[in-house]
Amino acid sequence: MCVVPSNEKLDTNKYANHSRVHHNLKNHQNLLVALAWVVPSGRRMFKLYPEALFVESTESTTNEGRPLLTMGGCDSSGKMFTFLREFLPNQRTWSLRWIFSMFCQRCFPKTPLAK
Repeated sequence: MCVVPSNEKLDTNKYANHSRVHHNLKNHQNLLVALAWVVPSGRRMFKLYPEALFVESTESTTNEGRPLLTMGGCDSSGKMFTFLREFLPNQRTWSLRWIFSMFCQRCFPKTPLAK
């Protein structure tokens, strides 16, 4: 289980509240904070080659100005593959903790992640 520090909870709430006001959302409307996805072929490659993990985040590459985070690996031939993509709300600790501590724990085998 991931323990989230109280200052990160405050940062998360502050971001969500600011975004709701900025987009003029009503109380009954939902707010998408982040979106991450893994395609089956990428997940399979990560299971086969979990030894090396590469993480990159590029700033302002989306039309909303959100960072795009990608995770990849390297197969036995040295060929790179991407297995995860995520539109981050920002590059603050709370959003990165979500991807590493929550999302990855649910989508990938626990043994390689523990290493």
